[in-house]
Amino acid sequence: SQRRLSEEKARLDGILQSVGAGIMAFGRDGTLKVVNQRAAVLIGEDLLRQVGRNLDDLSFVGPGWEELTRGAREVMTLEAGGFQREFNVTAGEDTATIRMNASVLTDESGEHQGAVIVFEDITDSIRSQKIMAWGEMARQVAHEIKNPLTPIRLSIQYLHRTYKDGAPDFGRIMDDEVNVILREIDRLRNIARNFSMFAKPEIEEVRPIDIVPVIREIQELYRKEHGEITYSFELGGEEIRGLASEEGLKKVLVNLIENGREAIEGRGRLEITVGQEAVRGAEVVKIVVSDTGRGIPKSHIGRIFDPGFSTRSGGAGLGLAICKRIVEGWGGEIEISSREGEGTRVEIRIQGGEANP
Repeated sequence: SQRRLSEEKARLDGILQSVGAGIMAFGRDGTLKVVNQRAAVLIGEDLLRQVGRNLDDLSFVGPGWEELTRGAREVMTLEAGGFQREFNVTAGEDTATIRMNASVLTDESGEHQGAVIVFEDITDSIRSQKIMAWGEMARQVAHEIKNPLTPIRLSIQYLHRTYKDGAPDFGRIMDDEVNVILREIDRLRNIARNFSMFAKPEIEEVRPIDIVPVIREIQELYRKEHGEITYSFELGGEEIRGLASEEGLKKVLVNLIENGREAIEGRGRLEITVGQEAVRGAEVVKIVVSDTGRGIPKSHIGRIFDPGFSTRSGGAGLGLAICKRIVEGWGGEIEISSREGEGTRVEIRIQGGEANP
């Protein structure tokens, strides 16, 4: 009956309005059909008055909400499926992180009926995750600092004892133990440098650079190594320009190569490829570092970039976190895929850059 339909509609509307995420639904012609109260709170109360307008005519976009508009337009062009993205919006002095899920709506026959966008403020959740990550990283760094201190202490005690005992070969003992102490001090310095880089990264000039000379320099670095690992460097051109920093790129690639080397047990192959491709009309530089090492368990992939997380017993868990921070500082992306027993593939994508005039 009409009354029952009205009651059901009211019940569904009540559920929609009580949801903690913002919800917007569009018809297949791009008309804004549904907006809940949370969406209006996040974007602005004016949004509620724009139900019935076409997507191209909406004026709900405030500072930082352009990504939501782009997402709505993009999902309307899809036949099926959807996507998830995160972006930042700024209101006064505050910045919020928004997670957007956009999905195509289809009927029982699979015909496109419109789209729905669900978005929520995940700022507090991210902040809590960061606090936990920093705590874990501090614990890991403290553990890593203790490791070099033990051999340093033992070496000093041994030197003191052999000196008091008047050991006839004290000169040789001194040389050996000093080398141990210096090596462990270098380990401590590296831990401190990595922690400092992550906590307060250096500000590097980001500009269109030629990637090829950087790769050639790294290639020369590993060319002299003769072992069970085979290195392959493949370049897709004599000049490949991308938006990055030379020193940052060296840090990232050396870190990834060293991770790959450590993952290969016995014979193996480590490959670095660089090329360019067009993505949605824009030139993108893609750098891939892949190895035939032991791989990363599925349960670890989601945490691989977390500071303080490491798959190695002797790792401080800062290397990949630093790589991610550097690449994202260029406006780029870094992704890892891996299979246990087969190897790992790291893909870096950065914006292509024109040659300097």
